[in-house]
Amino acid sequence: MNRKRVLLVSIAFPPKKDPECIQTGRYFYYLSKERKVHLDVLTSTPPTLFMPVDVTLTKYDQGWDEKIELRLLENKYFSYLQRKLWLSPLMLPDSKAHFHLQWKSAIKKISHVPNVIYSRSYPLSSSILGYRLSKHFKVPWVLHLSDPWVDSPLHNYSEKEKEYHSNWEEKCFRQAKNICLTSNKSIHFYSKKYPKYASKFKLFPNVFDPEEIVKNPYSPKEKLRLIYTGGLAGTRSPKTFLEALKDFNQRSEKSDLLEVIFAGPCDRRMRGVIDEFDLPNFNYVGALSLKESISLQRTADVLLIIDSNVSSAELAMFFPSKILEYVGAQRRIMALTTNGSATENVMEALNYDSLQITDTVAISSYLESLVDEFSNKNYSYFHIENIPQEFSAQHNAIRLAELFEEI
Repeated sequence: MNRKRVLLVSIAFPPKKDPECIQTGRYFYYLSKERKVHLDVLTSTPPTLFMPVDVTLTKYDQGWDEKIELRLLENKYFSYLQRKLWLSPLMLPDSKAHFHLQWKSAIKKISHVPNVIYSRSYPLSSSILGYRLSKHFKVPWVLHLSDPWVDSPLHNYSEKEKEYHSNWEEKCFRQAKNICLTSNKSIHFYSKKYPKYASKFKLFPNVFDPEEIVKNPYSPKEKLRLIYTGGLAGTRSPKTFLEALKDFNQRSEKSDLLEVIFAGPCDRRMRGVIDEFDLPNFNYVGALSLKESISLQRTADVLLIIDSNVSSAELAMFFPSKILEYVGAQRRIMALTTNGSATENVMEALNYDSLQITDTVAISSYLESLVDEFSNKNYSYFHIENIPQEFSAQHNAIRLAELFEEI
């Protein structure tokens, strides 16, 4: 068998940790088991800013023939000043631009000429480096885009920035042989925006690791435990939920039956939001490793998703990878999201619950209904064994290896 040599280009690679690192690691782990491919990795040297090393992710940092690490010039204070004071080449397309600016030195470090380039973004600098290497080696490139680029509602680009990103988005879409997107909503959006590239768009969703799926029988506790494990930053805020929890506590005589735990990284502004509320049944425990997060999730009765607050249903294309992490806990999942969002679509397909992210009244009522089910000892309501194989990392890595073989 003539095995394809695939070069994975991604700043987001284990043992560094953020949601994209975990997703990259899960895909890579099962790709490495495929006999159709040889794998090399081009990534950044850890630790990378806002991507701390998580030793529990070392499982995914194996299976490559060669791993090349590029050291990035980055400093959180310098990056902050650059964003605030001027438009710097070192900030385009993002604060990790030094990664793609080293493309010539990266080429000299690559021992094996690849048959296929496979890049994963975010950060977007991974896509631009993938573009450079594809052009240099004259080989096909598979671009994975986990979130929207120019049209992301999470970024407020200036006119010059938008021109830069628009040019690069089109150049990358033109060069890429295939473009992997995480939701059908994203495919629909980009097919409408770039009809001439519609045949390039392929669905490769966020995934769970089937090796992490272990039976989790339900054992009732004294209190109903609702858990959130994930980042809180930017447009992902706990404020509406905490307002609803406060309302529930004031209305319900059963509030002492509910225990809420939040875990995960939190920026200064969101920590300020949390500190506004002094609720007796709420506890924020800070950032955890992936292993610690999964252990905590397995103690839950209900798991919470907080989506980015995006007012436009058309632009709400984000597919929180946390959904697929939660399924392994085999518990009820609720999502706070935008009506018509990709999150709502996935939750509906998996028979989980979604609520409008701004509807405090509905969220408070939902908490009340959960406590009623719990106090009535309807424990089967919380135990849900729903392991959707179409979101398995193993299943999708096999599909990806077949795509590499085809091109």
